[in-house]
Amino acid sequence: MTTPTTAADIKVRGKNGDKMEPHLDDAMARNALSDNERATAIGQLESQTPAGHHVSLDPLYSTGQTTGTGTGEP
Repeated sequence: MTTPTTAADIKVRGKNGDKMEPHLDDAMARNALSDNERATAIGQLESQTPAGHHVSLDPLYSTGQTTGTGTGEP
């Protein structure tokens, strides 16, 4: 048996949905990138990440390359 949904529950779910929306938008935008665009983006992140540090993009769902190693100044 489930408990009935209250107005407070709906408000909390709405706030949580508002918090998730930007992350879902980012994941969908990233998914829309071509393989070349994704590789370019990873390269840009690597060049801005200090050498020896690992770059990891863990979107809500993954397609293609999501990791790299920094090549920027230590």
